[in-house]
Amino acid sequence: MTDTKPHTSSATNPFFAPFDETEAIPFSRITEADYLPAIKRGIELHSAEIDAIADNPDEPTIDNTLLPLEYGGADLTRVVEVMGPMTSAMSTDTLMSIDAEATPLLAAHSTEVSLNEKLWHRIRSLYDRRHSLGLDAPTMRLLTDCYLSFTRNGALLEGADRERFKELSASLADLSRRFGENLVLEMRDLRLTGTDRAELSGIPAHITGQVTDTPEGGWSLAVSQPVFMEVMRTADNRELRRRLYRLYSGRNFHTTHDNTAILSEIAALRREKASLLGYPTYAHFALAQRMAATPDRVMKLLNDLCDAYRPALAGEMESLRRIAGHNIEPWDYSYYAQKLKAAEYDFDENAMKPYLELSNVTKGVLHMASLLYGIRFDEITGEVDTYHPDVRVYRVSHPDRGTLGLLYLDFFARPTKQPGAWMTEFRGQMQRPDGTPQRPYVTLVTNFVRPADGEPCLLRPSEAETLLHETGHALHSLLSDCRYPSQAGTNVRRDFVELPSQFNEGFLTRPEFLEVAGRHWQTGDPVPQTLVDGMRRVAAFGASYACLRQLGFGLSDMAWHTLATDAEVAEATADPAAFERKATASVAVFDDPDGAPHSQSFGHIFSGGYAAGYYSYKWAEVLAADAFEAVAPAPGSPLDLEAAARFAGCVLSQGDTADPADLYRRFRGRDADPNALLRRDFPAK
Repeated sequence: MTDTKPHTSSATNPFFAPFDETEAIPFSRITEADYLPAIKRGIELHSAEIDAIADNPDEPTIDNTLLPLEYGGADLTRVVEVMGPMTSAMSTDTLMSIDAEATPLLAAHSTEVSLNEKLWHRIRSLYDRRHSLGLDAPTMRLLTDCYLSFTRNGALLEGADRERFKELSASLADLSRRFGENLVLEMRDLRLTGTDRAELSGIPAHITGQVTDTPEGGWSLAVSQPVFMEVMRTADNRELRRRLYRLYSGRNFHTTHDNTAILSEIAALRREKASLLGYPTYAHFALAQRMAATPDRVMKLLNDLCDAYRPALAGEMESLRRIAGHNIEPWDYSYYAQKLKAAEYDFDENAMKPYLELSNVTKGVLHMASLLYGIRFDEITGEVDTYHPDVRVYRVSHPDRGTLGLLYLDFFARPTKQPGAWMTEFRGQMQRPDGTPQRPYVTLVTNFVRPADGEPCLLRPSEAETLLHETGHALHSLLSDCRYPSQAGTNVRRDFVELPSQFNEGFLTRPEFLEVAGRHWQTGDPVPQTLVDGMRRVAAFGASYACLRQLGFGLSDMAWHTLATDAEVAEATADPAAFERKATASVAVFDDPDGAPHSQSFGHIFSGGYAAGYYSYKWAEVLAADAFEAVAPAPGSPLDLEAAARFAGCVLSQGDTADPADLYRRFRGRDADPNALLRRDFPAK
C-alpha cells in the first residue's frame, strides 16, 4: 500500500462502490491515495442525504427521518471503517499525512450534521411524540440515543456558543490524532543501547537475536512493548533494567515527539466543551452516557477497590524484598516476581512458554469459542485479500445463523503498528434497510515479538491471556444480532464493553482451553498438571499490585477530566509528574519521585476513546468475575454450557439494544456481586 498516484475516478477507486461480498475488503486494489478522494466524495454524498432528510416537507416519521439518518452515509462509512484500523496497524508516513488531512474534514462534517437545525427539529419532534409512536424497544432506544446525541453535540447551543462548539470539535479531533501519531513515531525511534553485550545476561535468545552492533562498538536494541516486558522480566543487570524503564516510561515526554502541550490543550478544550454543554467537568459529561453515571460513583469504585486490595500489597512487596535482598524499585518488580514464583510457588513462567506456542494458543482460543457458543472457524487462504502478509483470515459460522463474519488476525509487532493489542472492525454487523444481513469483518491485532526464521513464537501466560481478551471483544462483534448499526456489536456503553473480553480471560487455566492450547511445540505433549497448578497458585500473587496499578491509571484519568477551571488545567500541565503523583497517591506502589509521567503516552484517554473511562476496565471486571462464576463455577467442575448460551443470547448478541444493566440481569437473574472479583483474585478468602 505505497502507491501515491491520485485516484479520482469512480472506475478506479475501490471505495466508490460497495465491496463484493466474495472478496471482503479488496486490499490488493486499495492504495493509500484512494482514501482521501473517497472520504471527500463520501462526505459530499452524505451531506446530500442529510439535506434530503432535513428538507423533507412531510411530518417527521421513523421511516422518513430516523431510519434514513441511522443508515445514511454508507459510502463514507465504507472508507472510514477501513482507514481507521489501518492508521493503527499500518501507519506509514503517507497514511499519517492523509489522516492529518482527513481528520478535520471528518470532524467538520460530523459537527455540521449534529448542528443541522432542520434535522434537529425533526428528531426533536419525533422524540417529543415517542410514546405515541408504538415503537419496539430497540427503536425507542435508537430514537432516545439519537436525541441525546444531538443535545450532547451542541444542538441546543446558539450564536457564538454554537460556533465555538464547532471549533472545539475540530480542534479536539486533530489533537487526538496528533497525540496518537506521536505515539507511533516515538516507538519507531525507541532504542536501548549499551557498550558491552555482557549487560544482556539473562535475556532470552529471541530478544538478544535482535540486538545489532553500533559503529561505536556498542550494541542497540529496538524497543517495542513486548521487548520491554521481556527484558524487564529477564535481564540480570539491574542498571540495564533501570535504563530501559526510564526510557520506556519517558516516552513522549521531553522528547522529539513530546505530547505534553497536546494533552494540555486536550484537557483544556474538553473542559471548555463540557462547560458549554452545561456540565461542571468533562467527566460529568462523559459519564452521563455510561453505566457509572457520575464521577462520584467512579471514585467510590476505585477507592473501594483500593481499600480491598492494598492490605495484601505489603506482603507481596516484603516477599520480593526478601528474594532481592534490597528495596524494590519499579524496574525490579517483574524480574523478582518471576524469581519468587519459581522459588516459593514452584512455578517458572519460562517453563510454561514451550507449551504456549502461538499457533496452538490460537487454536485453543478458537476452540473455546466453538465449545461455548457452537461457532466454527475455517481459515481462508488465497480467497480473501489481506493488508499484510502476516494476517490470517477465518470465516466464522454458526449452525443456525450461517456465516457470522470474517476474523482477521494480525499478531506481530512492526514499526508501522501502534503498541498494545486491540480489536476493531473493517465493517460492522447490522440488518440492512432491505432486510438482508450485513456480516462484520473483525480485526484482532497484537504486538507479539516475531520469532527468528524457523523458530516458534512462544507466549507467556499473560500474552495468551491477551489473546483471549481480544477474542472476547471479537466475539462480541461476530455474535452480534442487531437491527441497527449504531447498536450492534461493541457499540455499547464504555464501561460495559470490557465485560466480554475480561470474561474470556478467565479460561486461561481451564482444561478445555489448555487441552488444545497447552501443547509442547516440539513433542505435542500436554502441559504438565504441575505447571497448571503452579500457574493457578501464583495467580493471587501480584493481584494487589496489578489492581493498584490499574487503579492508578483510572485515578489519573479521572484527575485530568475533573479539572473544573482553566487555572486547574494550567497547574496540572505545568508539572504533570507532580499532578499524577498527587492524583494516584492512595494507590502508589513505589516511591519514584523522579519518574516520568505516563499521561504523555496514555493513548487510551487522549487518543483512544477512553477519556474519563479508564475505570471501565475495573467496572467491567466486576461484571466479568461474576459472569464467569455462572459459566465456570469451580476449577474442577464442568462448564455450564447453558449459562454460556445465556451469556451469548443476553449479552454478546444484543449490542446496545437495551440498558446494559438490564441485559446483565437477563443473563444472571440479578445484579453482579461485587465480591466475585475478590473471590477470583483471592480464592482462599
